[in-house]
Amino acid sequence: MEIEPKQPTGQGLPDRFTGFVQARDGDPWTVNPGEAVCTPPGEWHWHGATETDFMEHLALSEDLPPDARPTVTWGEHVTDIEYRNAQQISERNHQ
Repeated sequence: MEIEPKQPTGQGLPDRFTGFVQARDGDPWTVNPGEAVCTPPGEWHWHGATETDFMEHLALSEDLPPDARPTVTWGEHVTDIEYRNAQQISERNHQ
């Protein structure tokens, strides 16, 4: 499971996996190989692999001068229930 992060400058995720992305209080969606995900600054979100895939991603954030670089705030681990619910919703949305 992923830990829920919040990046102060936003994040782009060029993905090489099939997985899920979900913003806090949002609907999850499936991400397929080659797709990119962009999260806005300050958005709590999580991303993780499906039960049958591994996950590999590269997180890109805006470059800022060292004295202006904010830090990423890490949230709580995604629970097994949240993960299973995301998988079920994502599967229903893509049928």
